[in-house]
Amino acid sequence: DAAAAWPGDDWVDVVGITKYDEWPQACTAEIWATRHAGGELELDHWLAFAARRGLPLAVSEWAPFDGGDNARSGCPDNADYVAYMHDWFATHADA
Repeated sequence: DAAAAWPGDDWVDVVGITKYDEWPQACTAEIWATRHAGGELELDHWLAFAARRGLPLAVSEWAPFDGGDNARSGCPDNADYVAYMHDWFATHADA
């Protein structure tokens, strides 16, 4: 758990993460909701982690992923992932 490496609230101004459409890809709204937005150590987790500390959350880099096992998943270079991320950002714009 990356939170175990937290240096302490006095040393951090922003909680930053990266997010990619992989393991598994968000080919359906159900996968998005359970594995990307609401999954363990995913977007909602880190948003709550930052909020408990009174800090903003930054998603410094994110992208669909087209390669490896995901290329065989049926939704390589997933445009739906871009829409899911857009909607998540719009819903959480004040974070």
